[in-house]
Amino acid sequence: MIVRRTIILIKIIIFLIILFWIVLISFLLFFFRPAVQKIISPIPDNYSVPVPVPTVTPAPSWRGEASYYSEDGCLGCSPTLTMANGERLDDARLTIAMVPETVRAYKLLNRNVNVRNSKTGDNVVATVSDTGGFSRYGRIADLSVATKLSIGCEDLCEVEISYYARPR
Repeated sequence: MIVRRTIILIKIIIFLIILFWIVLISFLLFFFRPAVQKIISPIPDNYSVPVPVPTVTPAPSWRGEASYYSEDGCLGCSPTLTMANGERLDDARLTIAMVPETVRAYKLLNRNVNVRNSKTGDNVVATVSDTGGFSRYGRIADLSVATKLSIGCEDLCEVEISYYARPR
């Protein structure tokens, strides 16, 4: 019985010693923690970062007559109907072919342009996907069937094409 009480008393003393050290270490860590140093920056407080202002590039635009081309009737197209951007001509996509010199000068291939029917005022955003030799017929563009139908064009129509360049 005495041995049992002695063992219990020793366990209680060990527990109290451990508890004392935990409280002491917590107290020392809390009250004697190192002071936080202020970070000194080489940049003055009143310095403002200059923000670049984007420049607006004037929007190039073209006016003139446009025809259309399709999978069924495409003068000058390759036998596989591959366009200048490497994709196949698709009547259901909103695409447009423009004069090669214009496409190269403004880097328009695979860019979006706004195509507006001058007569009805209807407009649509189409992707420049091809170039063509229709300028010899006095035309500025060839429209895909989807583009032609979207702006209400007949076989030929007067259009305005505009491109809004984003600042780089």
